[in-house]
Amino acid sequence: INCCQFGCYIQAKPRCDCCHSNDDWMGKLTTLAPDLKLRNVVMPATHDSASSTISKWTLFSAVGLCQNTSVYEQLKRGARYLDIRIGGTPTSASVDDVFICHGILKGGNFGNVMEEVSEFLTENPGEFVVMEVVYVNIHEMPPEQRLRVFQLMESTFGDRMISQEDTKTWFKVKNVTLGTIRRKSKNIL
Repeated sequence: INCCQFGCYIQAKPRCDCCHSNDDWMGKLTTLAPDLKLRNVVMPATHDSASSTISKWTLFSAVGLCQNTSVYEQLKRGARYLDIRIGGTPTSASVDDVFICHGILKGGNFGNVMEEVSEFLTENPGEFVVMEVVYVNIHEMPPEQRLRVFQLMESTFGDRMISQEDTKTWFKVKNVTLGTIRRKSKNIL
């Protein structure tokens, strides 16, 4: 159920085998068409990707549970664009106190979601994932905690992540090709 109350979420058990595992579609595409520009690739995405970490027993969870499978499972099924919403704890600077959220609803630990993405990319080094991490401002997050979020992402993904330096040199969304991304050994933006 998405935030508009329409039943359009990923099935917990796929109805057909073709929906079960698409974990290497982008790697295959890169092999077949290395000169294909990233901007010309249609990437399946999920809305509030980590909302499955919100308890079903939480008040208003029917509105906030946009996904019923883990981020790892969504990636295995072919999603390559993740919409991750996070909130913090105003009295903490620790990244351990950063959680997944959808509006007022709190879900699981952000670090656990990063580990799911990292595990998928380690298993599938030819895949490329775009991850949009959005701070939901109704859950206060001190500047120190925001910095820790960036540091966690850098430590989790390391050299596999497109860096700010990359965006100043070779990674231009308008022109970058799948082959270039693979040659640079990058697989997350």
